[in-house]
Amino acid sequence: MTTILSLLIVFGFFALQQPCEVAATRGPTQVMINKDISVQSETRNAPRCFLLIIPVMDRTCHMTNCFFIGRLLASLIIPDVLDDFLPQYSLQITYPATHTTVQLGNQVQPSQVHSTPVFDFRPLGSSSLSADTNNKTFTLILTDPDARSRKNPDWSEMCHWIVTNITSPELVMPGNPDRSPTPAVLKTYLPPGPPKGTGWHRYVFVLLAGDANEARNLQAPKDRKHWGYGRVRHGIRDWAQDNKLKILSANFFYSMSGNDTSNTE
Repeated sequence: MTTILSLLIVFGFFALQQPCEVAATRGPTQVMINKDISVQSETRNAPRCFLLIIPVMDRTCHMTNCFFIGRLLASLIIPDVLDDFLPQYSLQITYPATHTTVQLGNQVQPSQVHSTPVFDFRPLGSSSLSADTNNKTFTLILTDPDARSRKNPDWSEMCHWIVTNITSPELVMPGNPDRSPTPAVLKTYLPPGPPKGTGWHRYVFVLLAGDANEARNLQAPKDRKHWGYGRVRHGIRDWAQDNKLKILSANFFYSMSGNDTSNTE
């Protein structure tokens, strides 16, 4: 266990390693998210580069947890999509057809994530599966908070995928008949297809857990747009609360249309 200083060190190092670059003709501007966070605005052709300058949490955490939270804060997934939470699992998402792995904010082309991914998840740090967790059923979702665009999110959030009835954190291949019990697909995989001119979209995977006895009662959203709630910026947070699901982990990537030359956020 380390203090919040770990977050500052790890996240500061990561920010310096980002592939983003500051265009000479467009200098960075300071934006205050709240009194504890300062970030730099995104450049013309890349997702946002962020610099965390003062503590954002008043708690201790494992260094890996701090890194996760730092990336989710930097991308504004917290608070746009999720409330603050303590990650309990690592979540690995892989697209075998294109050998693409989701890496907490890497940039991928829509063609790289067209097919259904596989995934696995493992306890973070020295934690282990508890008896309570063994009585849980896991659910994985994919949501787009930037539909139709980050500047104009009138379709947000857009539900892209829901897989549930996952009972153990081993490699999950939806549709694999050899796995027992078979994961249930509540919403089939909708490949990311950000419209031209809408800039970078954040595609967010969220791992959730709920009581195994209630898993059969999970209901798919009535609609993909707004997750059926009919209100802008509503989605996974509402659906998880309605179904009494706890957020355990998240992962995400950025993508935009291959023909997109816009400067849309």
